[in-house]
Amino acid sequence: MQNKSLAATGFLCLGVLVFSLQDVILKGLSGTYPVTQAMTVRSIVALPILLVLVGATARLRSIFSKRAGLLAIRAVISLGAYLFYYLSIAALPLADAVALFFVAPLIIAGLGILFLGERPHTATLIALIVGLLGVIITLQPGLAVFEWAAALTLLA
Repeated sequence: MQNKSLAATGFLCLGVLVFSLQDVILKGLSGTYPVTQAMTVRSIVALPILLVLVGATARLRSIFSKRAGLLAIRAVISLGAYLFYYLSIAALPLADAVALFFVAPLIIAGLGILFLGERPHTATLIALIVGLLGVIITLQPGLAVFEWAAALTLLA
């Protein structure tokens, strides 16, 4: 059990590193290349890697769904989220864009209450408030919060 926990921790750290590198590379390239081109290259690089990883686990059939319509809707929403996030990274300082992105759990919790009728536990509410305070402290609300690109990050 400890080996699985250690492996999970390692994969989590690796994932955070890869996403951080992706953000830094995108920020560096945003002055030279259009965001849509960066998204295309990212997808072209990621797809074969993901297919190999899924194929290596012998679960290739699990990526197909009988609900193709719902899968297509999810893909469009995901595409929009990445587009908004990448546009915000190109337009805002990297730290501000990433900090604003960490408001996502608050938005998701709010949507869960609104559309699913969920009632978050007290501990969940406390964690959400602490997270919001962390975002506020990181951003030190200045003018960046009121830029159009900040809205793109929140939409992502």
